[in-house]
Amino acid sequence: MTGRVAQREVNPAAAASGMLVAMLFSLATPADNECGPASFELVLASLQQFDQQRQPLELILASPAETAGLFLRVAPEIASSTRSQLLTHYPHAVLTRQPDSTLDPPLGCQSWTLSLQLCPDVFPIRRHAEFLTADGRSLIDPVASLLDCLPAGSGKRVRAVITLQVRPVHKSHGKRARRVLRHLDEGDLVTRPNWTRFALTLATRGNPVWRMASRLIFTLLRVSQFPSKKGSSELPRSPDRRHERESPLQAAAAKLNQPLFSVTATITVQAPADAHQAARNRLAEIAGTFTVFSVPDLASFRAGRIRQQSQHRGSSRGPSFLLSAEEVATLWHPPVVGSTPARLDTASCRQLEPPTILPVPETERGLAVLGRVVYRQRREHFGLREDDRFRHLLLIGKTGMGKSTVLGNLLLSDIRAGRGVCLIDPHGDLADSIAAAIPKRRRNDLCYFDAGNAITPPAFNPLECRDATPQQRALTASAVLACFRKVFELDQAPRLEHILRNCLLALVEADNATLPDIQRLLTDGHFRKSITRGIENPGVRQFWEFEFAGWSDRYRQEALPAVLNKLGPFLSNPLLCGIVSQRKSTFSFRRVMDDGKLLIINLSKGRMGEDASALLGSFLVSSLQLAAMSRADVSEESRQPFFAYVDEFQNFATESFATMLSESRKYRLALTLACQYLDQMNDATRAAVFGNIGTLLSFQIGASDAEAIAEQLGGSVEPTDLLQLPKYHACIRLLVDGLPSRGFTMQTLRPETR
Repeated sequence: MTGRVAQREVNPAAAASGMLVAMLFSLATPADNECGPASFELVLASLQQFDQQRQPLELILASPAETAGLFLRVAPEIASSTRSQLLTHYPHAVLTRQPDSTLDPPLGCQSWTLSLQLCPDVFPIRRHAEFLTADGRSLIDPVASLLDCLPAGSGKRVRAVITLQVRPVHKSHGKRARRVLRHLDEGDLVTRPNWTRFALTLATRGNPVWRMASRLIFTLLRVSQFPSKKGSSELPRSPDRRHERESPLQAAAAKLNQPLFSVTATITVQAPADAHQAARNRLAEIAGTFTVFSVPDLASFRAGRIRQQSQHRGSSRGPSFLLSAEEVATLWHPPVVGSTPARLDTASCRQLEPPTILPVPETERGLAVLGRVVYRQRREHFGLREDDRFRHLLLIGKTGMGKSTVLGNLLLSDIRAGRGVCLIDPHGDLADSIAAAIPKRRRNDLCYFDAGNAITPPAFNPLECRDATPQQRALTASAVLACFRKVFELDQAPRLEHILRNCLLALVEADNATLPDIQRLLTDGHFRKSITRGIENPGVRQFWEFEFAGWSDRYRQEALPAVLNKLGPFLSNPLLCGIVSQRKSTFSFRRVMDDGKLLIINLSKGRMGEDASALLGSFLVSSLQLAAMSRADVSEESRQPFFAYVDEFQNFATESFATMLSESRKYRLALTLACQYLDQMNDATRAAVFGNIGTLLSFQIGASDAEAIAEQLGGSVEPTDLLQLPKYHACIRLLVDGLPSRGFTMQTLRPETR
């Protein structure tokens, strides 16, 4: 098999007129691919029908990088049809155009090639049905053994390429092959096997001299009395297609009645000049692997001599032989689940088809562009219509998968379109990047709330009421209490909640009261009397003048420290205290919303601390809700659309969050929320989110969330699809005209495309 080495010069002009003009594609299927060789057999059968000009198709197994993979080099005339057929029969495959130089030898490397010949080629090799297990349920995939022979991985000096160049067989070639069976008797395969196989090998050659020689041999072997109907061009057909029960003649007849292809098989090994022995050994190993397809005493693969080349793209042309579509599909197909080699380059996730009606920026103005479709050749950008945005958007996914990218793109899109936006960012990076990217024409609209600024802290008073009506005061106190209830877990402390409620209801009636005044109200009698005198709510007044005043010293010593111990750690935080102790807030949510301003809130946990950031964020979200609901005093047509973005929203979601999700649409407030996993939300918040969110966008998530999110996305989305999404890719259920679409795959627009 190692033969004499022959140096061959490559003719650049001839090479340029060959497969160099073809297009190279890589084919990757998911690791759980169940479409095996039978599917590719259908692809080849279709290829024979539409490829009337017999354009060549190269089927390649190669290891150009860290992993081994499947490649196709397709003539431009049949590229579109081949792509369509492949994606039809392998619906979850990913077909990617590759540079022509992908399989070229690395700089300084040489190529050694050998050709394979099938002798005789009228008989079939072992076909994929013969590689099934005894129960017929699984396939011992022979392609996996070929891929395992290809060296792959970092630092490999030797690379290998297996190329099958196939083209529909010429009609005359097929007729010669079928005609030869009339001169063949099965008895001669037993009594004169060597001469018979030699005659069969010559009989299908294109050279008429060889064909004449084969007829002479058949005459000498006296096989002219082959029992068949004279003049009939029909071949005997196998009554049973189970290969192990076929006679040699039945197997040959079954092969030649299928779509036939003229095949050239070559093996190429690329290595530095000093690794020539390793290259030869690898060639011998790969060629030896093809013996698994040979049928003893009938059709066998034989290796030609080794040829060395200096620089060459592709592989040497060797002698051609006949293979049926079934045989070609056995030699080259995407491995099926259970037989996939560990080093095979597989598709990381399935590509799911988008809906027919998809809002695209080319035809619709005012879209909030989310990303672009990832499905076969479709790569159009798409987005959300403004009315659909008021049904809210949820982004979920592991950290670093692309949530901030989508938030940033949407924010900048709204800012450039002149819309009013608010961003609440618990990390700070997104807030800083958006503030730096705001165009000059909107700089005057910006209010940047930096909670980590210790030198000049911004002001936010959660107790500040927009107006002095009893209803507004009660709503403000209730919102602040809900924040305390979330942070302090007051469900198990009814007495503590009772005290806090009356403190807040008393302070909201006082002018310019702040949160630190709660401590003074409980410990300073003079301050308490001054506040009590101004209370108009009779229930609250009764609590302070009778219930609280009637407590014994011992009871107070038991009850009050619980409140003070809860508030103390927060109000002792210098950053938080500096913000909430100021009587007038830096901004008004209602004014920001009505005027279409820009509000960016930086609640960096790294500077404030996680607990302080969560409490302040809860106050801000509650104030946002109150401001939105206060717009009931104007007609719906007069309400300015406003778009709020809350990253890690579960840190700020209180009991009233469900009301905010269900009713904010009426007040023209659109929410875009982001979180990492479902367990960050309590049951009530999760139910509110899934019950009201219109558009759901999921990046890669954990196994515990995959089933629930896949059910929400609907369509053909499976939990495994969400576990394998690469960075900047997501599955999305898009709301279109108020109706949710089926889930499909998308890719975000990277930050540099903003």
